[in-house]
Amino acid sequence: MSEHDGHRQRMKNKMLLHGDVLEPHEVMETLLFYAIPRKNVNELAHRLLDTFDGSIKSVLEADISVLCSIEGVGENVACFLKTINCIIKRIESEKPSLDKIKNVFDAKEDLIEYFANANKEKFLIYFLGADDLILGKSEFSSNAIDRVKLNLQEIGRLLVLHKPASVLVAHNHLSGNPNPSLADDKTTKKLYAFLSLHNVDFYDHIIISGKDFFSYSSSGKMLKIKEELELQGVL
Repeated sequence: MSEHDGHRQRMKNKMLLHGDVLEPHEVMETLLFYAIPRKNVNELAHRLLDTFDGSIKSVLEADISVLCSIEGVGENVACFLKTINCIIKRIESEKPSLDKIKNVFDAKEDLIEYFANANKEKFLIYFLGADDLILGKSEFSSNAIDRVKLNLQEIGRLLVLHKPASVLVAHNHLSGNPNPSLADDKTTKKLYAFLSLHNVDFYDHIIISGKDFFSYSSSGKMLKIKEELELQGVL
């Protein structure tokens, strides 16, 4: 066995025994062994991670044309990385998911896990039946890291599709602080008015930041928004 082969075998053994504590470049290097069987791939592993700010997730989710533009990455390597990403997404889709929301704490753990690896702000909307069963859910995101705009026209289309009794909205803060901003309050108020036009209850707006969360309903802010809209004659 050559020194090169010996290194690969040691890395594979390390992955099998201690995969959860490997450095990102070690994980990437081990992945590349299977796409490039005979060359030293350590430098390429570092180059890929450096291109995407050290994020394995960002490497795997990158567009194939972007991957192919990186020195040392051919179509075979890019397709291999995208295949790994597809497998990960398939596994995630097969996980048991929340099917009913009876209170904010039913949704909390599901949402914390959902937003755990997010690198930009995004909204998740649950469409709930009269029995609190989840009829469907949709994600809204944008290219901006720290903000996302809800598309009311698209939400209206989804209301017609799912015919929910109520809607629960959740979004994440990257700052570590789950408390709502003025923009969050404005969005919540606008959405409350929009949902009322469609005779749909606004169940809650939850903000997740790390493992912390804020609930508009539990905090009383949702009731205040309702009262403001009633005073304005909107409801």
